[in-house]
Amino acid sequence: MSEQTVKSIPDIDRDSLYILPLALVPFKTPAMQGARLIKNVRLSSVVEIYKGKGIGSGQVPIESVGKAFGWPAESSHPDRVLLDRLAELPSYDVYSLRILFRHYGIPVTDYTELRLSEQKKEELTEYMREFTRPLIVQAYGEGDMAFQDYKDVIMLFRKPSVERAREKLKAMAKQLEIDLSEVPDFLEDYGDTFLSVSYFRQCTDQIRPTVTEFLKSMGDIRGKRQFKDDKTLQNAADKIELTVRKLMDAVTDRFEEFDAETKDM
Repeated sequence: MSEQTVKSIPDIDRDSLYILPLALVPFKTPAMQGARLIKNVRLSSVVEIYKGKGIGSGQVPIESVGKAFGWPAESSHPDRVLLDRLAELPSYDVYSLRILFRHYGIPVTDYTELRLSEQKKEELTEYMREFTRPLIVQAYGEGDMAFQDYKDVIMLFRKPSVERAREKLKAMAKQLEIDLSEVPDFLEDYGDTFLSVSYFRQCTDQIRPTVTEFLKSMGDIRGKRQFKDDKTLQNAADKIELTVRKLMDAVTDRFEEFDAETKDM
């Protein structure tokens, strides 16, 4: 995998839940470097060979990829083994991939490329304020400290501007049982956890209106006169609605639990 290939990965691919640029994985077949593994509308993993305006999306089922690339049918090609592992992963967001790649022993040339785009990080600044604001207040007081993103906050701690802040940072370091010089690095690593939560919270906020509209449509369908006596349809609609509501409630509960656990940290 060349550095140029990795750097050319579009931001939309880096930031997606359902797109895995195969340039991130060291396939032996050169043509695989420009392809993407995606979750289609059925949430099945397929290899997307091409996509463009006016030409659509060229999707190949996993079981047919070997034939498309001329892999021997009678043996287990190493790229096919690797592709099968990737296809089983439940999500392709960078945070899940960091964990899943290590767990399943999937090789990656450069783990540092498993990161959100700079544009996405900027989008998440507002979500991160819940984390950064208490840190600034703890070190600098209630004064309004201007910052653009989390990197600016880290810089405040790397180069504290007032003596009072230095003393508070010493107290923070003592409480964490680390050296004063290690506080910025600790906060940077810890901030990445909050960044990941912010990312998933934004994903949830983006789909919530669609889910609400979907549930409303389900109610409208069940209320149609021609469907009221269709028990099969009514039962199916009830199960679908219950499943969707439970999933959304579970996700919301996770965020609330995280907020409660980290509020006083």
